[in-house]
Amino acid sequence: MEKSELYFLGKITKLHGYKGELTAWLDTTNQLDYSGLKHLFLFQKDRITPFVIEEVGKKTNNTLKLKLEGLNDENSAKPWVKAEIYIHPDQISESDLMRDDVRSWIGFHVHTPDHHPLGVLADIQESPVNPQLEIDVNGTIIFVPMQPQFIETIDAEKREIHLNLPPGLLELYLES
Repeated sequence: MEKSELYFLGKITKLHGYKGELTAWLDTTNQLDYSGLKHLFLFQKDRITPFVIEEVGKKTNNTLKLKLEGLNDENSAKPWVKAEIYIHPDQISESDLMRDDVRSWIGFHVHTPDHHPLGVLADIQESPVNPQLEIDVNGTIIFVPMQPQFIETIDAEKREIHLNLPPGLLELYLES
């Protein structure tokens, strides 16, 4: 199995206790989407190693506690600290597939409701409460809530996003 065939999920950040458990940070919208995983791959020192997952538990809002088969003490688990975590692409959660699709919009040209060029989508500010599009308009960054009512169309082929902006939003950012 090659790393390029797998999906990056996160990293092992540190040991958890002394019984071979690890703390894993996951780059995901919902870490509990992966609580049912049965196996994963760790990448370290240019090597992919498969592991069977014995137990998964929530640790913090963005970390999980992992118990992997064969890692039963500090000495066997310690070499895996800082390893990257990968999974098969067919194990990616629906919410992460959607997030990755949205991330692919970065670099798209953004247009106003009257189809005039506005700027370029520079980034997406991810927040469970209020995600926002970060648009670079000639060096000025404007933020548009990523809500369905504000996104008129997305043309992936042309790499364009057409927005239906709320009244006054552009003026708020662009008028000095």
